[in-house]
Amino acid sequence: MAPTPTFLPLETLRDCRELDVVVMGEGEETIVEIAEGWERGYRVVLERVKGISYRADERLRTTPPRPLIENLDDIPFPARHLVHFRDYETSSQEAGYDNKPWMRLSLPLLLFITYNG
Repeated sequence: MAPTPTFLPLETLRDCRELDVVVMGEGEETIVEIAEGWERGYRVVLERVKGISYRADERLRTTPPRPLIENLDDIPFPARHLVHFRDYETSSQEAGYDNKPWMRLSLPLLLFITYNG
């Protein structure tokens, strides 16, 4: 995924007000934990999710890092055939991030994560 939230999580949240949560480091387990909670209909207690920075009452908070995945073979391959990537194409200028060069690196992922159709 994009490296920007890992190295600049609070700056990413400050510069992109549309984001509520960024995942740092290996996000495979973290993103599943958040998504499964929301899918089941309960609000995920973000302070308990390791490896994120998030907004809480206009304050930015960061949780402890999530341990690295020990066996990478345990991670399933992404179901890329389920994503219509052309729906997420845009330029950094169109999205208003042209003056933030570091955002250009992460923009496709940010749009993918934040799109709610």
